[in-house]
Amino acid sequence: MKEVLSEEIKENIVNEEPVKEIRENETIYINAEDTEVLDNALEIRFTSFKANNLPIEFSTIRNLDESTFVKSFGVTDIKNGEFLIKDCQGKLIDISGRKFFEFKNREFKLGLEIIWNPNGTFSCTENNFYYKITTTNIKRFLFNLKFLKSIFSGESIELNGKILSGKINCLNRIEILKFDLLVSLFNKLEILNKEKLLQEGNTLYALTLLAELEEGRNEVNTWINSRMKKGDIISGDNLVIIRVHKINGESFDIKEIIYLNTPIDEKEIKDENIALYRKTCRVHLEKINKR
Repeated sequence: MKEVLSEEIKENIVNEEPVKEIRENETIYINAEDTEVLDNALEIRFTSFKANNLPIEFSTIRNLDESTFVKSFGVTDIKNGEFLIKDCQGKLIDISGRKFFEFKNREFKLGLEIIWNPNGTFSCTENNFYYKITTTNIKRFLFNLKFLKSIFSGESIELNGKILSGKINCLNRIEILKFDLLVSLFNKLEILNKEKLLQEGNTLYALTLLAELEEGRNEVNTWINSRMKKGDIISGDNLVIIRVHKINGESFDIKEIIYLNTPIDEKEIKDENIALYRKTCRVHLEKINKR
């Protein structure tokens, strides 16, 4: 009888699942490259406007490259409020059956959809448009930003040329908000004498962080959205996310150290992923000298 009981006890011990050890919570450092999604409140402002990269360009037309030339207006001056741009090349083009006025010089290109009547009269539809700022001179860059903001603010655009003359209006409140954001940033960069940073590859978010550092601020309070693999992270852990922004035209890059204000919550662990939505955080900024 004793031997039977002994065997039963042994069998029960063998069949018992091993007890998992629960470790103490700790601070875990994550590289931004190991996240699937990572952006914050300010960064989202730039990306939502599709204005986070240089050069500044935007189009509501998908097939912009499939344009057909219709008519040239030769050299045309454009006056918009206090702004005057002389000697633009003006032309009428067709894109998928829509007519556009396109004006271009060595600093910018602007296209506005219009209704072109057989008798030569026209009006702006405000539906579709495109633009691109190509200058790398920061004063002229700012001028063109303010000029485009004035156009999308509904100020009359006066066209004066030998072939084409008239007025059109274009109002777009989203573009006004976008150019307010851009003008604010490039005003700072001009004051800081950062003209050499107007290079492809630099994001406007990274240039905003640079301006913060140059103005003596090395911490920003914000929130982030992020998604990453769970790995060894458990509820209660504190996460610190590190991201480095490359700055072309500068002697240093910028390290962004993101400290979450609260530990990871059980609700933020979904299957094998960590999903953070508007998680408040403190962002510490540091310069990293290039070798």
